[in-house]
Amino acid sequence: MKKNILAVLFLTFAFSLIHGTSHAGEKDQFKNITVKLVEQANHLCNSIIPIWIKSKSGMRDQSVRRLVTDCYLAQARLPGIGRKSEILVKPVSLDEVPLAILEKQTGFVFNEYAPLAGVRLRVLKTGKSENE
Repeated sequence: MKKNILAVLFLTFAFSLIHGTSHAGEKDQFKNITVKLVEQANHLCNSIIPIWIKSKSGMRDQSVRRLVTDCYLAQARLPGIGRKSEILVKPVSLDEVPLAILEKQTGFVFNEYAPLAGVRLRVLKTGKSENE
């Protein structure tokens, strides 16, 4: 009876040891895959700016639109594997992706309302002046 119990315990221990090492290998493979996916997504997005600037029609060019869509989808997949997007940090539409990447790379803020932010506009009274 003791031999059977020892045999079962030994088999259980051996199975858990084998299963534990294979599970650790799966984690390493998953980590390698996620690192490669992040690198691929960042490479796609970093290649947009030169093509976008060289294009004569900007976002109307089909190759630029295709590259922007691939970048956008690659960055959208990252939260599904537990990683955050490093390039598209704020929500943008497809037309705004090149500008968002340019803002991230240069540090400039391309906001059309920024020059008016915080500025007080002085409005004259519409009454008659002293000279009239």
